[in-house]
Amino acid sequence: MVFNATDIPEVKGFLRSMGNGERKTVDITEGQDVDYGQLASFLSKTTAAL
Repeated sequence: MVFNATDIPEVKGFLRSMGNGERKTVDITEGQDVDYGQLASFLSKTTAAL
């Protein structure tokens, strides 16, 4: 789960909103190819304001 993510758009099948959209959940299933660069970008953007 990623917090402080209001400005991060959902990515179908990868990143979905929780509650009011301030939190996003990363959905990764076994065997799924993961774009770790994109995930790192999300984390950088959400932690920059902390």
